Amino acid sequence: MEDRSPAPPQPRVACPDDERGRGLALVRGLTERWGTDFLPSGKQVWGLLTREVPEGSGNAARRS
Repeated sequence: MEDRSPAPPQPRVACPDDERGRGLALVRGLTERWGTDFLPSGKQVWGLLTREVPEGSGNAARRS
């Protein structure tokens, strides 16, 4: 996610009828790690997704 604000991301709880405010909650819930890169034009939030390799695929301990 990217926006033009120089302020760090602030977690919040969105109400059911809110049209905004869920992005950071999704990033935090779906990623192993996340962070913020500050850019001249604002900031970019990134997340590290991992995937478990199914058993029997030849390398069950591998993550990618």
